[in-house]
Amino acid sequence: METDQTMNHKTYRHYANLVIKSKQKKMEIIRIVKKCARCYQDKSYTEFNIDNKNNGDGFQGYCKDCQSAYYKAYNASRTEANATSHPQSKVCLDCHLDKPISQYGKRSISLDKHNSYCKPCWRQRTRIATRKMKNGG
Repeated sequence: METDQTMNHKTYRHYANLVIKSKQKKMEIIRIVKKCARCYQDKSYTEFNIDNKNNGDGFQGYCKDCQSAYYKAYNASRTEANATSHPQSKVCLDCHLDKPISQYGKRSISLDKHNSYCKPCWRQRTRIATRKMKNGG
């Protein structure tokens, strides 16, 4: 019985020492500087975001300043790319007539934010599809 209790005590101490050593290693890592992959400057780990788990150290490759500059430029380029002119008319894919944009339903996925078919053609397409579904084929 005594050997089991001493084994458990030794095992507990062993794991406690491992935890203490791992905490000491983490403290050493925080004191070390890291080089930013974008500006190539050595900065402390407090200058980096922690949310990247793919890197070995658990920090992102870019410093916070470079990361925010990157996202500002990215968002500006995306807003420029999405800034399109709003057409006043459009050609329907079914009837091939040029109709005003008010004759088309809204569709958030398409680039011009309107449906490809005019409203009368769209109604006709949905009626046909509904009949096919009800008749089984």
